[in-house]
Amino acid sequence: MLAVVTFLWGDKYPAEYVAKLRNMVARNLHVPHDFICITERQLRPYISTPFIMCPEWPKFEELQGCYRRLKLFSLRGFFDYSRIVMLDLDLVITGDVTPLLTGLDPITIYKCKAQGSRGYALNPGILAFNAGALKPVWDYFSPDPNAAIAVAKSRGWSGTDQAIMGLSLDQRAGVRTIGERDGVLSFRDHFKFRERPTGIEGARIVSFHSKSNPSDQDTQAKFPWIREHWR
Repeated sequence: MLAVVTFLWGDKYPAEYVAKLRNMVARNLHVPHDFICITERQLRPYISTPFIMCPEWPKFEELQGCYRRLKLFSLRGFFDYSRIVMLDLDLVITGDVTPLLTGLDPITIYKCKAQGSRGYALNPGILAFNAGALKPVWDYFSPDPNAAIAVAKSRGWSGTDQAIMGLSLDQRAGVRTIGERDGVLSFRDHFKFRERPTGIEGARIVSFHSKSNPSDQDTQAKFPWIREHWR
């Protein structure tokens, strides 16, 4: 059984983001799965589609950023699911994601362009892994987070949990990276600054990493496919 997990904390995103992601997953992931939101908020009755709500953990909250998401890797057999998918709230799913997220590779992660000396990042905003496959990442990070963060930064990795993922998984056996060739696009790189000649043709997911947001009305007016799929 597959678990699709997203996180909601703070006040950056309203509950509608969870509902929209849940709906997009339901339309485009064609295998049995449960949708789980890990949050400190009470989302019912704001979301009517079926989902599971779990209490958000404060572990590493003081580090800010998204480091707290790494605790998901510590839970071997998370709720007895055999495979876990972690998705950012601000994605737009535009096509069938089944082949992306249900493959035989123990770990699948989005590889995108990034600032810094590396020039790329392993972005856990789109991540699928077999239960237990990422526990070594947690075991490395959790005893001394600040030391792990310092090592990741010194080696040119950008972001918070993204930097730890790059440090831990880059060029590692059993890790499949996905990107444009697989239908995973960056709104920033393929639309905002350099509009893709073929639009969203062949796209499965558009990632709104960086500062773009699918809820922005001007952005929706310029790119009508956002309104078509982000619902």
